[in-house]
Amino acid sequence: MKNEPLTNSSFKDIVDSKDLDRLVGHAENDFFDAKEVFYNLSDPKDKHELCKDITAFANNTGGYLIVGCKTEKAQNELADYVKLADGLVDFPSTENMYSVLSEYVYPNSIGTFVGFEQITATNGKKFLLISISGNSEERPYFVRRDAHNREFVAYYVRTHDRGVRHHIEYLHELVHQGIYFEKYLKNIAGTGDRILNNTEKLIGKASKATSLGMRYDVKKHL
Repeated sequence: MKNEPLTNSSFKDIVDSKDLDRLVGHAENDFFDAKEVFYNLSDPKDKHELCKDITAFANNTGGYLIVGCKTEKAQNELADYVKLADGLVDFPSTENMYSVLSEYVYPNSIGTFVGFEQITATNGKKFLLISISGNSEERPYFVRRDAHNREFVAYYVRTHDRGVRHHIEYLHELVHQGIYFEKYLKNIAGTGDRILNNTEKLIGKASKATSLGMRYDVKKHL
């Protein structure tokens, strides 16, 4: 494993250079994930996995998923790291990927915040770069079908090097605080810039906590 951490800037430099062998030795993190082969989009399990990975990034601060890199867990390390950058045999269908996102994710507009880029590296190997924005105002995104193509609701957030599912208790807390906060905003409407500024700060703190998968009790800070 490489000692220096992969940053957004250094990752973009590697992609722009098309020398993807430079990813070898770098560990997966909160904005970067790697897959050796692409998801089998005829298999509901892989459809769910694709949507889980993408929504987890979208529900956090965004990120990148590169397909064509084999990963391995280093000894005494929690995160997987890129062992080989062997590339893909061929590029998957972009149309099929957007179709799966539309079917499996709610809101289904998530496709407008996801980009699929086919990269041919300097050594001729093929890679797929999936870029996911974390700036959508339609968050949170939910996966609506499970690995058996049954109706289902799951909320994933990218935490460190993986997508973590938050269960019903957490979702209830988010909805509950949202309802309480909406009542608060109605009560203080028109009471001046001071309260508005405090409200903006509160929104910022609550949003940051949620993106990190943490709870922020709105009622305690009002």
